Amino acid sequence: MALREMKLCCQSCGREFTLPQAEIDAYWEQGMDIPVFCSLKCQMKGWDPEAVRWAKYRRTKDSK
Repeated sequence: MALREMKLCCQSCGREFTLPQAEIDAYWEQGMDIPVFCSLKCQMKGWDPEAVRWAKYRRTKDSK
């Protein structure tokens, strides 16, 4: 049985990363509005909506 993973966007730096489905389910059991971070460094930095918006914009521009 293959380990299922899900691609997420870090709520601090905007970087895309993957997490195992079981870990994501554990986060979401605590609440759907809890931010998920790619690293401990980003978790300590905290939520940055502007960085997330800018990273999404760069990825969209790069994919064209």
